[in-house]
Amino acid sequence: MLSLKQNKGNKVRNMSVLFILFLQSLVFAQTTWFVSPNGNNTNGSSWATAYNSIQDAVDAASTGDDILVGYNPAATTTYTLTAEIDIENKAVRITSARDGTDNTYATAVYNSVRCVLDGNNSVRIFNITGTVGTTDNRVIRGFKMINGNAASSYGGGAIRCTGALTITNNRFAYNYGSKSGPSIGGAIAHGGTGCIITNNLFYENIATSTSTTSYTGDGGAIKGGESSVITRNIFKQNACSENQSTSLTGSHGGAIFAAANCTITNNVFDGNYTCGQDYGTGTPLDYGEVIYAYDETVTIKNNVFINHNKTGGGVYAIDKAQATPKVEALNCLFFNNSGNGSDYVTLTNCITAKDPKFENPAGNDYHLQSISPCIDVGYLSSTDIPEGGETIIDIGAYEYVKTDQIAPACDNSWAGNFNTGYAFAALAQAGNGSTITVQPHLDDPPNFPANYAHIGKYWDISSVVGDNVKIRLYYNAEAKSQFIGTRKIYHYNTTTTSWEELPTEAEVAVDASYYVETTNYYAGFSNVTVGDLDNALPVELTSFTANLLDNCVILTWQTATEVNNYGFQVERQKAEVKSNWGLLGFVEGSGNSNSPKEYSFNDMNVTSGKYFYRLKQIDTDGSFTYSKTVEVNINTPAKFELFQNYPNPIPANGGTGNPTTTIKYSIPFVISNPSEASGEKSHGLSPSGRNDIANVTLKVYDVLGREVSTLVNKVQSPGNYSVKFNANNLPSGIYFYTLRKGSFSSTRKMIFIK
Repeated sequence: MLSLKQNKGNKVRNMSVLFILFLQSLVFAQTTWFVSPNGNNTNGSSWATAYNSIQDAVDAASTGDDILVGYNPAATTTYTLTAEIDIENKAVRITSARDGTDNTYATAVYNSVRCVLDGNNSVRIFNITGTVGTTDNRVIRGFKMINGNAASSYGGGAIRCTGALTITNNRFAYNYGSKSGPSIGGAIAHGGTGCIITNNLFYENIATSTSTTSYTGDGGAIKGGESSVITRNIFKQNACSENQSTSLTGSHGGAIFAAANCTITNNVFDGNYTCGQDYGTGTPLDYGEVIYAYDETVTIKNNVFINHNKTGGGVYAIDKAQATPKVEALNCLFFNNSGNGSDYVTLTNCITAKDPKFENPAGNDYHLQSISPCIDVGYLSSTDIPEGGETIIDIGAYEYVKTDQIAPACDNSWAGNFNTGYAFAALAQAGNGSTITVQPHLDDPPNFPANYAHIGKYWDISSVVGDNVKIRLYYNAEAKSQFIGTRKIYHYNTTTTSWEELPTEAEVAVDASYYVETTNYYAGFSNVTVGDLDNALPVELTSFTANLLDNCVILTWQTATEVNNYGFQVERQKAEVKSNWGLLGFVEGSGNSNSPKEYSFNDMNVTSGKYFYRLKQIDTDGSFTYSKTVEVNINTPAKFELFQNYPNPIPANGGTGNPTTTIKYSIPFVISNPSEASGEKSHGLSPSGRNDIANVTLKVYDVLGREVSTLVNKVQSPGNYSVKFNANNLPSGIYFYTLRKGSFSSTRKMIFIK
């Protein structure tokens, strides 16, 4: 049977987002490097020989490596930088970790309060260039980044990056894109595509401090690149500019400047602004006190916008470029703003003029109170990850979690002390009641025995006052499916450094959730989780991902151990038509193995749309278990388009190389507006015509119009395509390549010089 043990990166991608990742390969960590403020800088391969410079560890690392940056669990550990940490064309995971204690990225207890990276108001903190790697193996996690100053129009006082990157569980405060001059992204400036920014706090970051002559700022906290995913963050009092002249225009997005196809979901925005200057009652010169959307492809959903009423350059919480169609804000809450959305913003199913009722905004606690109007009104999606049962996703960054609640004396009833779907509850069964403090974590419980089923989350009980207390832990159907034996509650004994079983009553189903509860949880504190240590699982699946390369879906998975594993059936479901699961193929298993095994399967038969994939792992005795599902969205191109070949001119081989260029093109469902197609000449159908089933041809011609090569000649489904063209046998000169489908054609020029 099969268990799915998810890492943090996998969980992030399951939050309420749509993702399209263009990845070349899945790279697994090879070496862990250690950094400690007290390191002796020997070779960085252990805590005993740790580097004392993060840059030294980066220089030593290779793509796929991990870097653990040590901190003192009992105090703040600060690394004051004299130069930015430069990561050039290298995919590494950098996380804070308990100095001398944590030894792997997976088990590191990262802490964004204890581990501080200080730019000293003079340098940017991270400069990450190149596009190598994925959001799985290119990660910045668990730091407090302060006083970064990029001093550059390229911005990113804390992080400037290109390409895929995951930025998670950090705090960003007092960072500047530039203290004097035009700049973007006070905390983060992302270029390229595929950045995931989640579970962070952004506080008083500023794109540019002084804009008194000709300077403006874009994205007080974040300048988001194309297809960035920004989810479950807190944005508080970030700004484009502190001192912008009243004669200037052009600051955009006090919190976020969002490029095309950005997804902004389940965030809280509090008191952000475009400019600190008072523009009086005239026409505002800036756009978007919170979000400036580049175009209508930006997704804005399940966010809270409060207290955006600073007298300054902007008026509206959300704004966009002055063009149609409008950008949509879906299921958001707006309260105490000068204006919610401009004329270029559509508010759909939004709540206005209602206080969201946060626990303690002044203390950056944006959990919802039980009386919040956000409860149960967020947009529901199969990709959302709640903190409790599987049915509730609220507006904002966090669901409501009961903390510091006093449970009154009762008659052994849970009534009134727990709401279905929430993460945790405790109840005094005797005496005068109990006070608890609890923090839920969406991580795998640290140090839990490998190859045993568990629910992939744990709860940190920091205090319990009173004896004879019961605890009840809820989990969803996906977690339940991983268990074989009896579900038990386990707590982590810090003295023996092991997980120990607590007396546990039988599992109970309620609505779409399940729970188990202890018969007695004594006063004290520890981490608790739900696990099944009765049976080791014969097949432990440690990862399962679906990546899109051109129009091919590449499925990749890895097992840690295998016992009697016959193999995997690969199954697919197309979401739009609600089809049944269909069998794509079979991949033979390794039988019995105690070492990691990697598998892959390519699905070439895909067109535009949303697809779900799962694995059916089959034992040699015929028993089977399904994996979790993974999702891929394949966008349908909006128009018929032929792109310029790259590289152009085609490089000469010089006797050593290969003179090859790539030609890309897009095919829509209906070719109905040929005037939008790009190319040096084009012809098309009338707006009512259809041309979906005609043959697609792509041919190369010389300057006399003679056909040199036919690259494509077949019926192709709507989608994005690319082909290689080798000019090795051609003389130097100018050539033309033409794409045709039915009555549509587009031609571009390319050059080949030997």
